[in-house]
Amino acid sequence: MRNSQLLWHSALLLLGYLTLASLQVYDDMSDLRGSYCEYIGCCQNRKDTCSKPIIVGTLCYCDDFCNRTDVHDCCPDYWSVCWGLEITTPLPPPTTRRPPEQITSCTFKNRVYFVNQTTRDNCKNCRCVPTGVQKVEMMCDPDVCLIDDEILYAVNAESHGWTASNYSKFWGETLERGVKYRLGTLQPKKDVIRMNPVKRYYDPAMLPTHFDSASEWPRYVTGIQDQEWCGSSWAISTAAVASDR
Repeated sequence: MRNSQLLWHSALLLLGYLTLASLQVYDDMSDLRGSYCEYIGCCQNRKDTCSKPIIVGTLCYCDDFCNRTDVHDCCPDYWSVCWGLEITTPLPPPTTRRPPEQITSCTFKNRVYFVNQTTRDNCKNCRCVPTGVQKVEMMCDPDVCLIDDEILYAVNAESHGWTASNYSKFWGETLERGVKYRLGTLQPKKDVIRMNPVKRYYDPAMLPTHFDSASEWPRYVTGIQDQEWCGSSWAISTAAVASDR
């Protein structure tokens, strides 16, 4: 009796192996390896409870019924645990499509810069950086420059009575730095803003139509001073007024 059961089991194993070989059944869940049938055991015939969750909302089975069609719902380790077979998923055919070439440089003002290479454009620091798939771009600081070719052209295109020029000492400086250090325009404090103006009553007819202190007092009027980049207009103007008086 025991020998007949052994022969019957061996015949089933051989039949299963031949069936798998002829149908070329592959483990379509090979990327979900784990202990499924090894944990719950193998079941004969159909047994719906002989299952284990494998994906959210999906069960795999370890009974004989799971291998009823070409598209089976057996657990990934069903073949090795229940049949002693190692089934591998065939690799896809090699592709002949070459990947696109990687863009590694930017063109900026007729010059080529490689990725992460930097340059300076007037007052702005610029860098060649990737900005997307197969796309690189020269990205510059958003600062507004104190001297700009477009601004010079726009100013000189109209008649203002004077000509804007490209002063080398202003080139490469930002507008923010120029306003802060060359003009010295600091916002006054609140108590200064609340001060009332001094009112003087006079007859406009008594005032001259033209007055130039440099012509009136040529030896006593201080000339125009350059405060450089120290934001000291308040000190220079105060000293000039005091000395001229």
